[in-house]
Amino acid sequence: MQTHFAGRWTIEGQTADAHDTACRGSLAMHQEEEIWWGTWHLGSGHLGSESELESGVGLVHGSSLLSSRSPADGKTAGVVIYQRLDDGSLAATWYRDSLPERNRAGTGGACALEKTRGFSGRYEIRYKDSCGKPVGDPLSLSIERLEDSASSAAKSDQPVYQIKWSELTEGGHLPLFTGVGFLLDPSHMGIGWGEPHIESSVVHYRAKGSGELTGRWARCSPEGLGTESLVRVRRPST
Repeated sequence: MQTHFAGRWTIEGQTADAHDTACRGSLAMHQEEEIWWGTWHLGSGHLGSESELESGVGLVHGSSLLSSRSPADGKTAGVVIYQRLDDGSLAATWYRDSLPERNRAGTGGACALEKTRGFSGRYEIRYKDSCGKPVGDPLSLSIERLEDSASSAAKSDQPVYQIKWSELTEGGHLPLFTGVGFLLDPSHMGIGWGEPHIESSVVHYRAKGSGELTGRWARCSPEGLGTESLVRVRRPST
């Protein structure tokens, strides 16, 4: 069990937009089995509000932690990590608390429907629950790099991707979920996702020495990228 993410943290951050807006806040993290739970109190510069309460769920990736983040007044956004395999297909590990219990966690595969450029492209995906049983009908997945946007995310050397999941119907594609993601390494992408009306973001934390974390976050907006430095809140000695 990785415990170096657990506890309470202070946050000093900065957006990657033209204004380089400073952000401050706090984070409380705890672990339940394989899933991490986070609650953020964030100041100006995150999600466009002077004060926001947000929540998210996370998965460990190597020695780092990937988490979704969304406003706490609605459904908590889910998190998924896609691994790109040698044949161009994707393997997924995912979690979302607001789904039915059987479907909250699981794995899945995505077969590319066309030649892809890195992760970008169209896929057909099939999911399995935590018991390895198929979940629902195949879905359509599209991953698009935000390179044509005017956002800071498009101009960064750490590109941001917009992800869309849809159901195939006789009338065409029925939108189900949207998400935002970035590369964790050349073969893995981390994504925060939810229903289209949920303003989902994704954040990636790494341990930095004793009692410190570094983080980066993304969302689909003009202020689409930011960084964070976190320091653990020490309990007073008695």
